[in-house]
Amino acid sequence: MADLFPILDSINQKTEYLMQTELDRKEYPAFLINRGLSQHMDTVLFANEMNKYPSLDADMQYDFHYFSIPKKKRFGKWAKSSISNDVDLVMKAYCVNRSRAIEYLSFISEDNLRALAEQMNPGGKV
Repeated sequence: MADLFPILDSINQKTEYLMQTELDRKEYPAFLINRGLSQHMDTVLFANEMNKYPSLDADMQYDFHYFSIPKKKRFGKWAKSSISNDVDLVMKAYCVNRSRAIEYLSFISEDNLRALAEQMNPGGKV
């Protein structure tokens, strides 16, 4: 039961109850389930409630979600961070963390960014 999406389908659409064996309880990815449920407006509070009690057993967390979240088809893209080579370049060039490098990118023009890439590339042109 290590696959995340059948578990989310079970919780959201009530397809079948999945917590039936000890192996299912051991492989339940509580953090990822809560993250998946936090992507929707009507289930974010349920996920937040389970985040308050991380020490609960896997079957208790699954039961809470399974029996309290209304049946509904929920589709959506997962929120993903956009990892940019430009951010990594600025981080390396100015020795700053990721959030500061993102701020710096708003001030750096494309021409300056290309020049910085050439300067940081020890092998020559990019």
